[in-house]
Amino acid sequence: MNTSTDPKQDLVLDFKSATLYALRVVLRTQDTPLLLDALERRMAEAGSFFEHEPVVIDALALDESPDWDALVEQLRGHHLHPIGVSASGQVLADAQAHGLAQVEVSAAQVRASPPPADTPPPPAPTAATRSAPAPAAPPAPPPAAMLIRRPPGWGQPGVSQGPRR
Repeated sequence: MNTSTDPKQDLVLDFKSATLYALRVVLRTQDTPLLLDALERRMAEAGSFFEHEPVVIDALALDESPDWDALVEQLRGHHLHPIGVSASGQVLADAQAHGLAQVEVSAAQVRASPPPADTPPPPAPTAATRSAPAPAAPPAPPPAAMLIRRPPGWGQPGVSQGPRR
């Protein structure tokens, strides 16, 4: 081991924290043939849209493990890069035994849906409720994520067509 105090040696490598954006593949069954078939169909629909994206496999809903080697192989066959798994218990232990690292994923925030049209309006305020100060309104939720199944085409927002002639 080199214990040199040369400042140049200290600048060769550094560790920094980072935020990584990745796709999350949520598994809802451990039935590997069913998973592989569904993955094949979804990737055929997506074309090259997800190519070369990092992927976290979310197996939190599973009680038993799928065939991790087959799943990882098929993801890589579609040019996706599995970086780890979010799982617990024996499913996590099995995934780690197949070379997948444990990854904590944050829960997606879901926007509350509006009440149905047939919901009665709230009751009118009474004298007692009018004199009470109104509670502070909660902060507006962030916009919900949007699923894009294919890249936008020409003329759609986000795609430049270049100068018009």
